[in-house]
Amino acid sequence: MENYGATIKQIRIGKGMTQKEVCMGIISQGNYSKFESGENPDIKVTILQALLLRLNLPMDEFFYIHNGYKNHEKIAIQRALYESLYNDPEMLEGHLQRAKHYLQYEPNDQDMQIFAQMVKGLIVLAKTGDFEQTCKLVEPIWEKLSKRNELLVSDIYILNNILFVFPLETAMDILQFLLRQIERYGDYRQVKRIYYSLVLNASLLQIRAQQFSEGTALLDTVLPNLQQQRLYAHLAVGYIRKGICLHNLSKDGTAWIEKGKHILLAVELNKMWNTLEEEIKKYTN
Repeated sequence: MENYGATIKQIRIGKGMTQKEVCMGIISQGNYSKFESGENPDIKVTILQALLLRLNLPMDEFFYIHNGYKNHEKIAIQRALYESLYNDPEMLEGHLQRAKHYLQYEPNDQDMQIFAQMVKGLIVLAKTGDFEQTCKLVEPIWEKLSKRNELLVSDIYILNNILFVFPLETAMDILQFLLRQIERYGDYRQVKRIYYSLVLNASLLQIRAQQFSEGTALLDTVLPNLQQQRLYAHLAVGYIRKGICLHNLSKDGTAWIEKGKHILLAVELNKMWNTLEEEIKKYTN
């Protein structure tokens, strides 16, 4: 096991705790002292978990601190894409180059291979708008991940990012598969936002399939939560897509589209608005 003792010591001292306060009931103080000094770095994972719980420190935050207050490069590459709000071709090219660079040193990393393949597909879509060609590029990802009994959050992110490029029937199968996987995570902190993104992607699928009543009903299930949780970019997308649905139901959707536009411009997400403006033109003319 990597020597985490020095990091634990740094955190313990920062919290003003003694060795005894941290290790009591978990490990003997003598063994704990050897762990901190690096003399005995090999402790059980269960003991490390107990020590972190005593320090009130989540595991992912501990590894972030241990890595010099930054994410591991693999996590950083993936998170940079997942936290972006729209797919700009130039930005996607940057993500792809980082993934390729990582794979030069870790060529057998299957997760990063899948990530890079996903980004390639998104680049094609961003540059050409060709859903069929994009689908061909990313379909092997779905074929591979669909065979897994359980998905990790990183797998769910991957499928959520490519969900909307598939034909409606396949996309709805993927959506149901993802919803079953998400249910296992309960209130895990990242999952709610993934769920909202899934619903927004599903609404675009229904717009493409001209299922405007279903799209409106689906969006109405999440819009109040997006507003309550102040997820303004998500909320703006939801408003705009609801407006598109209403327009196609011969109802006035202009007010919803304008609300979404005002939110995006207010928070200076101009490029995102430009992308959605193209969506509006495509599905309301």
